[in-house]
Amino acid sequence: MTAAGWTHVPRQPPFATVACGSEPDSNAPCSQTAAIGQELPFRHANFLSGSGHTGGPNTTPVANGECIRDHPGYLAGALTMSEGGGEEKVRGGTPTAFISYASQDAAVANSLVEALEQQGVRCWIAPRDVIPGSLYADGIVRAINGANVLVLVLSAHAVRSAHVGKEIERASSKRRPIIAIRTDSGQLTPAFEYFLSESQWIDLGPGGTDAAAAKLVEAVRRHLDPSVATPAPISTAATSAVPEKSVAVLPFVNMSEDRNNEHFSDGLSEELINLLTKIPDLRIPARTSSFFFKGKQTTVTDIAKALGVAYVMEGSVRKSGNRLRITVQLIRADNGYHVWSETYDRQLDDVFKIQDEIAGAVVRALKVSLLGSPIPRAAPTANAEAYSIFLAARYFTERFNPEDLNKALALYRRAIALDPNYAPAYASLAWCYEMRVAIGIDTDGVGYANARAAAERAIALDPNLPEGYLTLGMARYQYEFDFAAAAEMIGKAHVLDQNNAFMLQIAGHLALSIGTPADAGTYYARAAEQDPLNMLPRRFLAKALFYEDRLAEAETTLHRIIELNPQFPAPHYLLGTVLLARGEPNAALAAIEAEPSPQWKSFGLPLVYRALGREPEAQHALAALVANSAGTESQVAETYAYFGEPDQAFHWLEEARVRRDPGILHMRGNPLLRSLVTDPRYPAFLRKLKLPD
Repeated sequence: MTAAGWTHVPRQPPFATVACGSEPDSNAPCSQTAAIGQELPFRHANFLSGSGHTGGPNTTPVANGECIRDHPGYLAGALTMSEGGGEEKVRGGTPTAFISYASQDAAVANSLVEALEQQGVRCWIAPRDVIPGSLYADGIVRAINGANVLVLVLSAHAVRSAHVGKEIERASSKRRPIIAIRTDSGQLTPAFEYFLSESQWIDLGPGGTDAAAAKLVEAVRRHLDPSVATPAPISTAATSAVPEKSVAVLPFVNMSEDRNNEHFSDGLSEELINLLTKIPDLRIPARTSSFFFKGKQTTVTDIAKALGVAYVMEGSVRKSGNRLRITVQLIRADNGYHVWSETYDRQLDDVFKIQDEIAGAVVRALKVSLLGSPIPRAAPTANAEAYSIFLAARYFTERFNPEDLNKALALYRRAIALDPNYAPAYASLAWCYEMRVAIGIDTDGVGYANARAAAERAIALDPNLPEGYLTLGMARYQYEFDFAAAAEMIGKAHVLDQNNAFMLQIAGHLALSIGTPADAGTYYARAAEQDPLNMLPRRFLAKALFYEDRLAEAETTLHRIIELNPQFPAPHYLLGTVLLARGEPNAALAAIEAEPSPQWKSFGLPLVYRALGREPEAQHALAALVANSAGTESQVAETYAYFGEPDQAFHWLEEARVRRDPGILHMRGNPLLRSLVTDPRYPAFLRKLKLPD
């Protein structure tokens, strides 16, 4: 990202002396000093061993796993492991936790495994899970690659153990979180300090192994869902405590005699969300998550728990002509205490003053710091009728179908006719145009031209309105492929509204487009934190993890989405592609066949049929995909690339570019297109998209 404050500065690795020796637990000193991340095992196969080959006399097949960790061949074999493995199956299926320990700590390690597995956490531990006859080091690499977390028994023995050092280095290079159970006060080497600098530590205190194991189980469980982790690093931070200054604004109940006034009560709630989100010291879940509970019989306590907030605001609206009665209450979730409540009997013209008073009451009740800034104010228009029409237009926009988007378009135009200087109406009009293009209306370029013009007008009217920059950034990104201009616009929106979940999601899209999936994952995770019940940021997080080859984490994230919303489109398909990458075509077929969206299922079937060798079915599914390719040209290109037909793949990539299929924007780093990377046409095509090659 080029916007101020978004630049990622990588941590500079320290230098460390690395112990070496012919035995795994050798205490022999070693004079070799390495810059961690440059000269450590697994990253350079010739480190210490002087050999880049795999196999050979130093690689030890396992016939009997007993005491294998002390076999000299373990060290030699591990040193010659290549970086690429990890998709293959490991014994017992994909583990959740890899257990790393020195042989002297076997009793502690086995106790921890027993405690974890009693709680349903699958572990991989040597020698138990080494497949007889397999290469021991291969098994280690695959198990670490496949695990969600590495559990380290941290002791003086472990610090001196070369194989433990390699295991935590491997886990760190694969961005696996590390949880250390510290059994003594032995001094750490600089290498251990480096790799454990962001890990969670649990001391084996007076309570012994049982007490530590209970804390370990809890810690591992917190790591199993990376989509709710704090944003940096995505997969290693445990879920934080509920912030005291956090409020979920629930949709206000429409108490009007006219049931059609629901758009006004919903709109007022959304306006309050947008207003309170601009207060830096206050956490407000986004609309999608807060509105999830509309019409559901759910307690305040359960809502607060689901959204991770300390307070819940609820209310009602009664509108009769130009008269309003708005009742609002702020409730402490853990005890049901009504911290503040108020009833406003006003004229419609006073609606913005009411919003300001509610925001001020929340700030005072929660003792929120404004960091020297005034409370954000709601005064987008002086025309009450225009405002009411605007809320109705936004209500129809949220329904996201052609008929309702047409209604929304007409209503936005009416609101603007009543107030030609109504900046939010222009910004929402721009968004409506972009949504029409997204579902196949106005795809001839006129839709994006209208969106761009409306967004530019919104910015001209109100340079402090983040939605104007956001919609303009979307147009620059999706239609013009101008990633620098898009990043500038999104950066400006970020400065004005740092907690905007949709802005964070678009920032993730940009990062994925330019080939930085780790940054994309950070933005998607932050968006999921702001909007915890919206499945889209989680889905995109899984995609970013897939692009990084963090397959176990991607799989965990997708399973979590499916658990929360089994009917949400695409996660089953994405799970199928992840399982294909892991070499599990039968499991992939089951996942794709469970996909509730016919379109997403149609994307996956050709791939999995080809992987299973069911060629007639693969060709039939591909033909069906081609016949219904409008708007999904990029998926056709992915399929041909997966089938090993580069000419057809590049033909359909060009079709996707010309037709502005949004899928084309994420071609860089796409695992399904990797067979094309060495083709000279690939960098040339990236340049057509104005992407770095």
